[in-house]
Amino acid sequence: ERGLPVLRTETGRWLALAPEQVREAQQRLSTWGMRGGGRFLMPEARRLAREGCTALGATVSRQSLAVVDRLVRLPPRPVPTLDPALAPVLRDYQRQGFEFLAERWAASVGAILADDMGLGKTLQALALIASMPKQKRQEENAGRGVLIVCPASVVSVWLGEAAKFCPGLRCQAYLGVPEVRKRLLETDDWECLVTTYGMVRSDIDLIAGHTFELIVLDEAQTIKNPAAKVSVAVRGLRAPARIALTGTPLENRLLDFWSIMDFLNPGFLGSREEFQSSCVLAGLEMAVALRQRIAPLLMRRTKDLVAKELPLRTE
Repeated sequence: ERGLPVLRTETGRWLALAPEQVREAQQRLSTWGMRGGGRFLMPEARRLAREGCTALGATVSRQSLAVVDRLVRLPPRPVPTLDPALAPVLRDYQRQGFEFLAERWAASVGAILADDMGLGKTLQALALIASMPKQKRQEENAGRGVLIVCPASVVSVWLGEAAKFCPGLRCQAYLGVPEVRKRLLETDDWECLVTTYGMVRSDIDLIAGHTFELIVLDEAQTIKNPAAKVSVAVRGLRAPARIALTGTPLENRLLDFWSIMDFLNPGFLGSREEFQSSCVLAGLEMAVALRQRIAPLLMRRTKDLVAKELPLRTE
């Protein structure tokens, strides 16, 4: 329905969709009376799933029917609208960044905001957090609260930006002695926790026991080595929606990008071994295909691209 070339399954894995087959399936559903926004009772949905897959030469497993059950039973997650208090604050390109993140959040799709340094990635992420619905969604693994993971040097930046632009957002630093950290995680005195990569690594057993509504990785290239202890710990965090902020998603090697994407959307690029093998065998073609595949999940703007919106330099 959103026009994306991928579908996320109930288990969190990703299914690549062939546009021609999708269009054919849409035409068949249309002939059965199901168009955009249409809904069916469950028995009819099951029958259409079986008939549609049979017509396309496929079979329907119990797991697939379980997905159909879930899709029909649960209402779609609404796309957040920008908090009115932030409307006059965001520049046009920042509003576009917010909309990009909001749409991916609504679809439970992990995404990367890779703007150049100085273009306000922190503010765009905070705009999403402040605009997310306050009420807890009644569904499995909805999670509670937002976890922001960043280098220790910018924890105060996140807290300061949140206090300045989103004063109604209850943010706290997940730091201090173990007893304080444990007690903080168990209370309802926060909507957003800001912590460091080192703290996640040391407290992973405690933090992994909590499901967050959203996880934000700042300077996400920190987990570019998939075998590093910090990368393993970060992948152990739980949340149905995840975003990464980094100005250099393809800094050195394609494997760096795979590590970030494997946290955001596990299985989307296959296993590490599969990904590395395809990079070696396909070479340049692989890079082109990868760029096309990740395009819906990556937004990057350079200073030159949005320079006309930046304020004049003050010396």
